[in-house]
Amino acid sequence: MFSKLIIVALSTLAIAAPLQPQTLGSITFYTPGKGACEEDNGDADMVAAIGKGLYDSGDYCGKQIKLKGDVGEVIVTVVDRCDGCADNDLDVSPAAFEKSMGSQDLGRATGQWSWV
Repeated sequence: MFSKLIIVALSTLAIAAPLQPQTLGSITFYTPGKGACEEDNGDADMVAAIGKGLYDSGDYCGKQIKLKGDVGEVIVTVVDRCDGCADNDLDVSPAAFEKSMGSQDLGRATGQWSWV
């Protein structure tokens, strides 16, 4: 009886908290301003621009992304569209780049990201 309860409980947890697929992409940084989502943001804000094809395919303004890089993990909010990015790439604020990828001297890095 007890083992059946554990199985039911674990099954419920698996349904309630599905794993988000990870996307591997090129991560760059840009100087945020008033983006496609009509918000004003700056270098210190945890924000991102997603690829044009992805941005144009849905309502992504305000959605959050968990970005993992070589030096850390950050949560960024989609505020813009990146015309030069592939759908799996992100263009993030300088602060988000430094906290996840490292020094801006890298220019470009590879990172993993998923929707929150």
